[in-house]
Amino acid sequence: MQVAYARRVIDPFELADRQIQRDAALTAWHPPLHARKRGRMLASPFGFFRGTAPLYYELLRDHPVLASGGPGEAMLVGDMHLENVGAYRDDRDEVTFDLNDFDDARWGPVRLDVVRLATSVLLAARAFRASGPEALGVVGHVLAAHHRAYFDGAAAPARPGSVERMVAKAARRTRRDLLDARAPEVHGRRALVRGERYFDLPGELAADVDA
Repeated sequence: MQVAYARRVIDPFELADRQIQRDAALTAWHPPLHARKRGRMLASPFGFFRGTAPLYYELLRDHPVLASGGPGEAMLVGDMHLENVGAYRDDRDEVTFDLNDFDDARWGPVRLDVVRLATSVLLAARAFRASGPEALGVVGHVLAAHHRAYFDGAAAPARPGSVERMVAKAARRTRRDLLDARAPEVHGRRALVRGERYFDLPGELAADVDA
């Protein structure tokens, strides 16, 4: 499958191969990291999109029409998608539902975050088996809400029940609860609980850490 756009051709298989090569190079020091990311990206088109922010910006660079749009610059999330929000306590110890990932934050055209957010909404909606028109309708609602908030200063709408439940859960969770979940106390001592995100360090790196 190839997609013709602005008189140029975008080959999705070539893009996927570029991403695989990039990830393999970045994780060559510890191949299990590559296998884990590859498994998460293969789960769905949204999973692939979520893990390919650099590729997204390559596409915008190589196909300027994709990055075209209105004026306006601000601090961007950089990797704006649906899973980079959540419920948590902020620096004022108040529970909020907001952006929670700023690894790729940068200054730039607001439209870059908007395009990435809209694309993530479209792919996520399709993952929930929404029809094409239904998915596009959801994207339309997101773009309209963003426009009202950014340009008209509109207040945030009422949070849906699912978000309210997440906020309520975060409000009930104390700092002690967080510590107990991540490093439970056994016989008077605490130890971090290793989950699926944790791997043994390669021998050479482990020796450097010990040193």
